[in-house]
Amino acid sequence: MGFGNGKLGSCPDMVEKQCIASLRRGCGRLDGRVRNLVLRFVLLNQIMRPIHGFRNTSSIFFMQPFIFSHTVRTFETDARGLMTVSSLLNILQYGAGKHAGELGWSVRALHNSGKTWVLQRFTVEMNELPADGDTITLTTYPSGSDKLLAYRDYKVEDASGKVLVLATSAWVILDLRARRVTPIPDTVSAISTRFGPKLKAKPGTRLTDWQPEADEKAPVFRVRRHDMDLNGHLTNVTYAEWGLEAVPEEIFSKGQLKEIDIVFKAESFFNDRISSHLRTSAVEGSADIRFQHMLRRESDQKVTALMETSWQKP
Repeated sequence: MGFGNGKLGSCPDMVEKQCIASLRRGCGRLDGRVRNLVLRFVLLNQIMRPIHGFRNTSSIFFMQPFIFSHTVRTFETDARGLMTVSSLLNILQYGAGKHAGELGWSVRALHNSGKTWVLQRFTVEMNELPADGDTITLTTYPSGSDKLLAYRDYKVEDASGKVLVLATSAWVILDLRARRVTPIPDTVSAISTRFGPKLKAKPGTRLTDWQPEADEKAPVFRVRRHDMDLNGHLTNVTYAEWGLEAVPEEIFSKGQLKEIDIVFKAESFFNDRISSHLRTSAVEGSADIRFQHMLRRESDQKVTALMETSWQKP
């Protein structure tokens, strides 16, 4: 979808005509439904903005990311006055949900066709956590797709523009009746290429489960009604919370969590009992400590989530 020499017209009408002509040429090989959707969203998000809203990088016409500011509230912080990991994850997913809604692909919209979004993997790198009263800015947008996964990236900055958090996530579309993953629609794939470059690389490692020690005293949690989400199963943030509960107190209360990588393997429902297992994983050439986490349903020992966390020692 290039614009030839990259120059735009000098008035809104001319810009709009050039955009429409270029988009139609660039989308010519797509089917009519995909082409119309791309035209609709690009024009709505770009043409109707002031001229300075255009971004033309390497002759590629980008759509606008979702950006919003948030002031950290006291109930979102821990004993040290820093934003909790669960509050951070909730803010990231709030931005993802709002943007998906603007693009016409919200959870509620998918529910109308008997489907839903399900988070498959979330990788979050934390350079620094904001404190109570700090104002942060979240930027998020789709960052690509393949046959079964749609990707979304995130960046959190403080008031000075310092990058505090970078994250990437992978999502699947689940058929609610068959409880089976379905292919990512062409319309979603087309939109996901119209934003900026990836903010964080996809994780290259595969998380694996293990057999816990027989004498391990793993904490056990019961899924409550308040732990359920819009899809009727345990919220993914709660998985992360329960995984972190197994971390030794000295590390949890005085160390700095630098990265969390979580893969969701199976659904959990009301009254399920979930055990949280932990083992230490060596980090060569680093003073950091890394933990491997595994959450299992007690009734059938099915692994529901795997997680790795990296900590700076106190």
